[in-house]
Order: sequence, then C-alpha cells, then structure tokens
Amino acid sequence: MLKVIARQHIRPGKMDEYLEAIRDLVDATRWEPGCIEYSVYVDRARNLGVFMETWKSAEHLAVHGSVLAASPHLQKIAPCIDPDAPSDPVEVYEKGY
Repeated sequence: MLKVIARQHIRPGKMDEYLEAIRDLVDATRWEPGCIEYSVYVDRARNLGVFMETWKSAEHLAVHGSVLAASPHLQKIAPCIDPDAPSDPVEVYEKGY
C-alpha cells in the first residue's frame, strides 16, 4: 500500500475556481482500480491544494499516472495553478506497519 502527497500552489484569488475544477478529476480517480483514497485538502492562507492519495500498489499508482497525463481535467485545473510558485515534489510512502 502506498500513500501519496502532492501539493499544488494555487494562484491568489483562484481557490474556489480550483476546487470546482478538480471536482470531476477527484470523482473520476476514486473509481480507478486500486484507488483506496483520493482527497484534496486546502490551506487557503497559503493558496495550497494538497492531494492525499492511497493506492493498493505501485502498479496501480503507475496506471493512475498514465490516466492523469491523458486527462482532460488537467486543462480545467491549469489556469488555477500559480506558475511562479516553486514546484513541490510528489511524496510517495510505503506502508511500514
């Protein structure tokens, strides 16, 4: 089992638009094979969206990556992302216990 944490820096004033834009992506991803959890949390003070994901295996996560890369949902999200903010690495953790 894997836990994934991915952060997105949102343009100031675009948080509500961002949350609306990611709704379809989140709902679709929850139906992908191997997806145990797929949620987005926000820190409005820092204009930050945080994806908290749990996947059954690395293989399921890899398939999700392929699906995500081809997803039309990303086009809806792109205008909300702050291009001047630093890009945070995606964190992937194996369940240890």
